[in-house]
Amino acid sequence: MLWLDDTFEKTLPRDGATIDYFMALDGEVVRHQDRRRTVRAQIGAEFFYVKTHRGARVREILKNLFYLRLPVIGARTEWTAIQRFRASGIPTVEMVAYGAKGRNPLTQRSLVVTRALEDTIALDRYCEQWRDTPPAFVEKRALVDELAAISRRMLLGGMNHRDYYLGHFLLARDSIEGLRRGAPPRVYLIDLHRVQIRGKTPRRWLVKDLGSLYFSVMHFGITRRDLLRFIVRFTGRPLRHALGGDCPFWSDVERRAIALYRKMYGHAPKLP
Repeated sequence: MLWLDDTFEKTLPRDGATIDYFMALDGEVVRHQDRRRTVRAQIGAEFFYVKTHRGARVREILKNLFYLRLPVIGARTEWTAIQRFRASGIPTVEMVAYGAKGRNPLTQRSLVVTRALEDTIALDRYCEQWRDTPPAFVEKRALVDELAAISRRMLLGGMNHRDYYLGHFLLARDSIEGLRRGAPPRVYLIDLHRVQIRGKTPRRWLVKDLGSLYFSVMHFGITRRDLLRFIVRFTGRPLRHALGGDCPFWSDVERRAIALYRKMYGHAPKLP
């Protein structure tokens, strides 16, 4: 099957409305891992990201099943996640095509095409400047609030990212000036190919995603006050109630972040 956005379909060449066309599309290869490839390509007057999957290896499937994880076999996971995120009000990429050919997970070919988010910067790169030039209080507060709001919609809405790091958020450059005055920024969450969706996110996946996010901000001058504000915004409750019965949970989040930091840098982080 092949689904195409109506407007996008009109920009394709005459032979472009096929899975084979997208699987063979040339462009700038931005990621190539085993049987998965992401290409930035120009189609018509715009740029798009074309993510293709060429089946999965038996070893990869068995490894994931051994750890009680659903393996990422094709593009369907990202296709489903993008739709769910956008329906939930979580800002992410715009999908313009999805296709799959074959039912055997070892040989299936599948793809998802998204419109490029132009004039953006990854949040981890943006926050690098904070090491030398700390942000104004209102700027950091606005960013903490936005990250907490996105985390709340996703995790309390039955979704978990599995690669929930600051580098997977893109900040629109034209919202930076407003952000520095304390206005809500335009931030997009990307790389949804490993997202899991359930009726309710299990506790261990809440801990993993939130711990990963905490780990990824540890270098940027995050204070205890910032962390507490995040918790209040994430839970939607006053601090006393947010921490009341959930101290063990937030302690586990911190332990997860510390473990990731130790694994990356070989020593414990300096906690706020």
